[in-house]
Amino acid sequence: MSATDQQADRSEQVGSDVQVLATVWPYARPDAWAFALALVITPLVAGLSLLQPWLVKRAIDQHVVPGQSDGLASLGLTYLGAALGAYFCQVIYTVALSYGGSRTIMRLRSAIFRHVLSLSQRFFDGQPTGRLMTRITSDVDSLGDALSAGAVTIVLDVFMVVGVLGTMFWLQPGLTLLTLVMSPILIVAINLVRRSLRRLFIETREALAAVNAFIAERID
Repeated sequence: MSATDQQADRSEQVGSDVQVLATVWPYARPDAWAFALALVITPLVAGLSLLQPWLVKRAIDQHVVPGQSDGLASLGLTYLGAALGAYFCQVIYTVALSYGGSRTIMRLRSAIFRHVLSLSQRFFDGQPTGRLMTRITSDVDSLGDALSAGAVTIVLDVFMVVGVLGTMFWLQPGLTLLTLVMSPILIVAINLVRRSLRRLFIETREALAAVNAFIAERID
């Protein structure tokens, strides 16, 4: 595939993703506060998660290795507070995403159901039943999974990666730069895998729709 074809394919994918988000947004707008809450709490989750290994390092370097027990208990309590805080923030984050995603999918399912009932009999005569059922059920479920653990989770991953890299540069700049030498190769490999998985996912959805259509037509 040439560079021009890759750029066109990437532009088409981005346009398709934006179009899907624009279509789903009216159904997600009533619960936008839940997604906003998850987005706001994301830096706190990332910060508390990154704080824990730093506290362990400090405990080892300043107390365990030199054999100094003074202050170790307070450091342990700080670690416990960070772990509990990260846990509760993660719970709020997960519940907010699940709540917003499930209610969005509920509205989307209701709208699709009303739309299907409004279609004429001529439309159903030319469409396999199984394919329609797959589009209405499993495809919407996939969209719900993307809403519950997709967009905002990417933001959390970005905060985690930036935080880890920042901490690594702060502790060992030279070793961090040496580690990042392999990053271009990893980026290329991940991009290739992502493109392959995207294509295979689309083929899987189409194959599932065909199988369901075949079974539904034979049972009828």
